[in-house]
Amino acid sequence: MKTRSISLFSAVLTTSLALTSAPFTRAAPNDKAEEATSSPAALEVHEWGTFTVLQGSDGNIIEWYQAPAKLVDLPPFVRRSNIVMGKSGTSFGRLDTVRMETPVLYFYPEKEMDVTVSASFPNGRITEIFPPAAKPILNDETVWHGTLLPPDSPERKKVPAATGPSGRHYASAREVPDAWLFRNKALPAGNDQTNDQANDLNQLTLQTVVKPSTEPEQLLHRIASFARPIEEQKQVEKDPDAIAPIDHFIFYRGAGQHKMYELRAVQGKGPDDFTLTNYGKATIPKVFAIRVIDGHTSWMELSSLAVAKHIEGEILNQKSLSFPATSRTADEVTADLRTAMINSLRAEGLTEAEATAMVNTWDNLWFTEPGTRFLAILPQQFADEMVPLKITPTPRKIDRVFVARVEIITREKEQTLTSILSTGATDENIQPDAAKLADLQLGRYAAGGMERALILLDRQMRSRFARLNQAVQQAAPLHAKTD
Repeated sequence: MKTRSISLFSAVLTTSLALTSAPFTRAAPNDKAEEATSSPAALEVHEWGTFTVLQGSDGNIIEWYQAPAKLVDLPPFVRRSNIVMGKSGTSFGRLDTVRMETPVLYFYPEKEMDVTVSASFPNGRITEIFPPAAKPILNDETVWHGTLLPPDSPERKKVPAATGPSGRHYASAREVPDAWLFRNKALPAGNDQTNDQANDLNQLTLQTVVKPSTEPEQLLHRIASFARPIEEQKQVEKDPDAIAPIDHFIFYRGAGQHKMYELRAVQGKGPDDFTLTNYGKATIPKVFAIRVIDGHTSWMELSSLAVAKHIEGEILNQKSLSFPATSRTADEVTADLRTAMINSLRAEGLTEAEATAMVNTWDNLWFTEPGTRFLAILPQQFADEMVPLKITPTPRKIDRVFVARVEIITREKEQTLTSILSTGATDENIQPDAAKLADLQLGRYAAGGMERALILLDRQMRSRFARLNQAVQQAAPLHAKTD
C-alpha cells in the first residue's frame, strides 16, 4: 500500500512540477482590446441565491452538515467538484455554518457576445455547478467562459432536460423567458485566468494535499481527487464540444464557514417571542418571520432592519416580535407569502419572472417545511463581499439579490434534544426517545440539532462540575475543624 501511495504521489507531483515549469504564452498587449473590456458593455446581469444558516435559541451559530439523502436534489448533469469529498460536500466530515444554495446568473445583452465569469467563495468552497467550469473547480475561484445567445436561438433545443423529482428545483429557475442562453466554449489561449487556475492547482496539490501527517489511504484519496480534474481538463482540450452544454443561466452552489451574524434571532422568555438584530454593514431591506407547526403557518413581514448601534451599553435598532396564533394551514398561507416575497424581490432589482422563478424554486421549503425561520433579503453589499463576482466585459448593470434563511432550533426543541440524549436509555428501550426525536421534525437539520445539543450538554456539565467543586471547597474548612 505504501509503495502504491508513493508511486501515485510521485506521478501527481511530477505533473504539478511540469505545470509549474511549463511556459505560459501571454497575449500581446492590445490597447484597443483593453479599452473595450474596461468600458461597460451593453450587458445587464441579474442574480439570485440563498444562504442557509442554523442558529440556536440564543442566536449563536451552529455548525452542521447535511447527509446526502437530505440534500436538495439536482439533475444528474450538474457537475460536482472533484476536490469535494465526504458527506454533503464536506471534506472528510467537516462541519459548515453556511450553505450557499442555488445562486443563478441571468444575462441580458443587446447582442451576441462572449463573456467570462468568475465566482469565488472566500469563506468556503463551490461544490456544484452547471454549465461546467472552463477549468477545474478550485477553492478560490471558478471560471466560466461562453457565448450568450438569444432566448429563441435554435441552440435552445440542446439545453439538457431537468425532469423528475431531482430536477424540480433546478427546472423552476429556467422559467425566465427573456434571459439569454449561455453556451460553453474554451478559454482563449494565454488567458490569464487559465494561468492563474493552473498555478492555483499546483499550489493546492503541493501545499494542501501533501502533508507529512496524512495517512497513506487518506493521502491516496486526496491525491486521486486532484488527479481527476487534471485528466478531465486534458479531455476537455481534446474534445471541447463533449462537455460544452448550454443553459438559461449559470448555476452554482457551495458550503463553508461564516459567522452570519448579519441577522441574529434570539428567542425571548415566551415561545412566540424573538428579537432580531442586524450586525451587518447595511440595512436589511426586508425580513419575513415564518413558523410552521403541525401543518399550520403563522408569519410576519418586517419592512426593514437597520444596522445595530451600541450606545452606552444599549443596543439600538433591534426589533422584537411575537408570532401570532396559527389558524390557517400552510397551503392556505402560501399564496399570500408568495405574493409578498415576489414583490419584495422585485423591489430589490429582480424582474417579475426572476422573482417568481426564485420563489417557485424554494416555496415548499420556505413556506411549508416545519420549523421556525427568518428569511432576510440581504443588501447587495453583503453578496459582493461574501461571493465576489467578476464578469468580462464589465456589465453596465449587475443586480444581485440574495436571501438569508436563518433556521432556528427553538428553546423547546433544545430542551427535548438534551433530555433524550442524557437519559441513558438502553437500545432495548430506545423507541420512546426516538419518537420524541421524530416529533421535532428536524429534517435536514437533524445533525445540526445534535451538534447544538452537545454544546448545551457540555455547558450543563461544566456548570454542574463548577457548583460541585465550589461545594467541595466550602466544605473543606468544616472537615478540617472536625479533624
